[in-house]
Amino acid sequence: MLRPTLTLSKATYLLDRAWDDYSLDGFLALETWGNDNVSLSGEFYRRYIKDLYPGRRARRGTFSLSGRPVQLEAIRCPVLNVTFEQDGIVPWPSAAALLGHVSSVDKTTCT
Repeated sequence: MLRPTLTLSKATYLLDRAWDDYSLDGFLALETWGNDNVSLSGEFYRRYIKDLYPGRRARRGTFSLSGRPVQLEAIRCPVLNVTFEQDGIVPWPSAAALLGHVSSVDKTTCT
């Protein structure tokens, strides 16, 4: 409903690039990833929506997993934060803010 012409624009994109294997491979990979919905349990979804969105508990350090508090600053592994400028669920500035809370020295945002 957010993009009523999306299906038509995808069809046009495919027709314009029907003989470009590289473009088709990329398009199909992204479509596969975008449609790969993972089933979530009701309790997981409830905590995800209630605690991590309005509560911002992960950022405040009050969210826990398996009885242990989640501490974003304890993340030291390389982090690639992929954001989307036109994301209707998570505005990219909000998603990009993650890197300011992790301790990794190898961190990148890709918008």
